[in-house]
Amino acid sequence: MDSDQSKRNLSGTVLVILGLLSVLCSGWGRHVQEQAPLPLLLSSGQVTSQFAEVRMIVWFDNAEKPYKINLAAPLAGWTWQEKAGASIVQLTGAQVIDAREEMLLSNWYSAIEPQVRQAGGRMYLDERIAEGLDIAAYLAKTDALPQQWDLTGKTRSIAAWHHWAGPGVWAGTERINLQLATRMSEQGGMTVLAVPVLVEEF
Repeated sequence: MDSDQSKRNLSGTVLVILGLLSVLCSGWGRHVQEQAPLPLLLSSGQVTSQFAEVRMIVWFDNAEKPYKINLAAPLAGWTWQEKAGASIVQLTGAQVIDAREEMLLSNWYSAIEPQVRQAGGRMYLDERIAEGLDIAAYLAKTDALPQQWDLTGKTRSIAAWHHWAGPGVWAGTERINLQLATRMSEQGGMTVLAVPVLVEEF
C-alpha cells in the first residue's frame, strides 16, 4: 500500500509540474509574439509624434537575386522603385506611417531581412520624425547597448546594438545594428533611426 501510495503521489506531483510548465511556456510564447521585433520610434514610448516617414533600401550585387525573394509590398500603398545597373539592382520604397503600420513594417522587415542577407543582399531601414529625442532614455527603454557616440553642434548621434535588430555591421572594433541621430531646433527638432546604419544624409 505504501508503495502504491508513493507512486500515486509521485505521479500527481509530475502532472502538477508539467501543468505549470505548460502554463509558463504558453505565457512566455505570447509575450514573445507581442514584442516588436525592432525598437522603432513610434512604438518606443519616448516620442509624441503620431506619424513617421520610413524608407527602405534593398541592394543586390547580382541583378537576378531580388526576384527569388518575396519582396511584396510590406504595407498597403507601398511601391518599390527599381534602379538597375549592369550587375546590381537597388529597390527603394518610402511611406508616411502611423504606429499600427510601424508594427506591421517591423514584423515584415524582421522576416524578410534574413532572406535578403542569405541571398547575398543588403537591406536598410530609415525612420524619421519631426521631433527631438532623448537618446539615453530611448536606449534604456529598448535595452539597446550604445557602442559609439558623437556630438557635433546640435546633433547627437549614437551607434548601438540591439538583440532584435539582426547581425548588423562592424564599425571599427564594435558590432552595431542601430544608429540614432537627433537634432534640436526652434521648430522642435528631427530624429532618425537607421537599421543597421544610416546610409542617407541627416
